[in-house]
Amino acid sequence: SEGKFWKLKQAAYGILDGGRLFYLKFVEKMMELGLHKIHSDGAMFTYVIGGKIQGLVVVNVDDVILAGNEKFEAEVEEKLKDMFKFSKVEEGNFVYCGCKITCKEDGSIELDQNSYIDDMKQME
Repeated sequence: SEGKFWKLKQAAYGILDGGRLFYLKFVEKMMELGLHKIHSDGAMFTYVIGGKIQGLVVVNVDDVILAGNEKFEAEVEEKLKDMFKFSKVEEGNFVYCGCKITCKEDGSIELDQNSYIDDMKQME
């Protein structure tokens, strides 16, 4: 309505600060789950038990990618799904932020950005 000001109780998707507010809430939840933000990249979190990395979480605006072992899946991934509503959860082979990710049978992961690069417009 004209002449009225609305104070939101929580972040709303699409508002100017929506991405930042999501990130701040996400960081809070990562800390609750025992993950640590790495110093060189505030968008990457590690889950370390006994000095060994059990899993990684990377966030880009409101896109999240998880990678880890069974312990990580049980102690972090499943709880994270309860904390946030994810519109799409993919496993195996998928595209994340323009990067094609392929999980190989031997456990290795292949990253391919060829289609992303091919779709880029050349600068004039």
